[in-house]
Amino acid sequence: MNCDTLLIDGDICGLTKPILRDDVMKDILIFICEHLIYLTVAFRFVDSKADGISGGNAYVVLESDSMRIRLIKEYGKLYIEFQSVHSIRERWFTWDVIRELLLHKPESQAILDVEGSVQLEQLLPSLESAFSASNYIISEARLEELERKRSQRLFGV
Repeated sequence: MNCDTLLIDGDICGLTKPILRDDVMKDILIFICEHLIYLTVAFRFVDSKADGISGGNAYVVLESDSMRIRLIKEYGKLYIEFQSVHSIRERWFTWDVIRELLLHKPESQAILDVEGSVQLEQLLPSLESAFSASNYIISEARLEELERKRSQRLFGV
């Protein structure tokens, strides 16, 4: 799959032309094409939504055999969240907490930028292993612990 096919044909992976006419959705797809194209090898598009509320918000969900990635464009910023496909709980974990799990140092940046897309490519094998059938329970428990620590760090809660 290449960017031209994804953005011009408009009927790739269930993304229809009316959805692609939404500028916010186009922003997400352009970012995928320019910086996350490596995801389209092992991941498939499984969900998307766009609305015109608050200047336009949208999300796209990609899925592999072990995890889901949700790219969210909200209030002009791009966020990324992760979830194990094996979990019965529908918990999504933010980019800052994922990086803290894998890099073992506190992170505060939840927004996905170009630098983050490069880092994601490097961390993807470790992340897929963390969300695999044999590891996801331990990983989710650790991620929840890191979320609590982040709340204490940021809000004293």
